[in-house]
Amino acid sequence: MLTRLSKCVRGFCLVVLLSLLLSNQKTMADALLVHAGVASRANDVKAKIDGTGLYGGTTILFNALAATPDPATLGQHDAVLVWSDGPFADADTLGDNLADYVDQGGTVVTMVFSLVSGSGFEIGGRWRDEGYSPILAGSNNPIVQLTLGTVHEPNDGLMQGVVSFTAGSRTFRSAGSLAPGAALIAEWSDGAPLVAAFDSFSGCVVALNFYPPSSDVDSDYWDAGTDGDILMANALNYHCCVGAGMNDPDSDSDGVPDACDKCPDFDDLADNDNDGVPDGCDMCPGFDDTLDGDND
Repeated sequence: MLTRLSKCVRGFCLVVLLSLLLSNQKTMADALLVHAGVASRANDVKAKIDGTGLYGGTTILFNALAATPDPATLGQHDAVLVWSDGPFADADTLGDNLADYVDQGGTVVTMVFSLVSGSGFEIGGRWRDEGYSPILAGSNNPIVQLTLGTVHEPNDGLMQGVVSFTAGSRTFRSAGSLAPGAALIAEWSDGAPLVAAFDSFSGCVVALNFYPPSSDVDSDYWDAGTDGDILMANALNYHCCVGAGMNDPDSDSDGVPDACDKCPDFDDLADNDNDGVPDGCDMCPGFDDTLDGDND
């Protein structure tokens, strides 16, 4: 009788566990492109990223002029790219949600004008107040055409396949400096930060200090004949292993170089309960391993 009862209990627990796993399962290799601005420009950004063939998943546009992606929406995507040319519907809530998403292991890529202070287009909330951006928000004063300058980490995954990059007839960027503790990957030709990353969070944060629409929309924007599209695709694929290239050793073939592997011999990208702990090393599948109310 007890044996039969224990089997029933185990069976019930298994059903509950599977239900939790399925309910928390996210669509892998999807990127959310969060923009606040003109649809034609957003469509160009999506087309450029898709056209590289480097990002293997689906890119989905979200217009943050009128709404803010909530944690559940962000959690259904492996990476989020954010830029603006208008005010966000709620910059503070967006910043809070993006910070939470990174804390749970997500990748966020920020670009102009979300990196520009005083414009009304900057990401706010915890993102700004707790220093999540690798490039500090600064003013935007479009200057003469600049190009790719010194590449400090030429083997880094962010720079794979990037041969040249040229701004449009004007260079739209943040005048902010590199944030304390951030890694400078590449500079503009005048020495200002162009590509930077933080690898100190549970997730990954990249800043690309240019406006993402290309010269196919307006000659003021980056030259579509150069590699801005590859920079954006690389950033969405990035796992914040600063200095490691995409072709570096990866023994478990999960796309994360061995030097930065959270869960060796298992897929670091498989995280069905979205707690930032890969399934292969998850102590409590179906639940958030980072929650420990009794500190045990």
